Amino acid sequence: MKPTPESEAAWGSLMPVGRGFIYRPEIAAIHGLRTSYYDLHYQIARAAGAPIDPYLEQKAAHTHIETAHQKHCFDYLRRAIMCAADTNLEYVDPVTDDTTGWGSERV
Repeated sequence: MKPTPESEAAWGSLMPVGRGFIYRPEIAAIHGLRTSYYDLHYQIARAAGAPIDPYLEQKAAHTHIETAHQKHCFDYLRRAIMCAADTNLEYVDPVTDDTTGWGSERV
């Protein structure tokens, strides 16, 4: 599904100014990126069905790089889910046999 201007604006509104990068020279000489925004970067790219790196979009001949970057992105998300998963219990509705994912109590 091709992204619409509305969907791109909605996803884009989730990212802060600077796309989540933080520069703290007293801690490190390089920019840092909050992990939550790193995860979000991948989700936005996948939801939009677009290449994850805009630079790669301009370099269509280098599809092997794009594939490697996408594999990295999925592996990063897999690790984030496995290592820092939300362990809250979501209760199943006995009528619908489903859960909304919202309103669960923290345990």
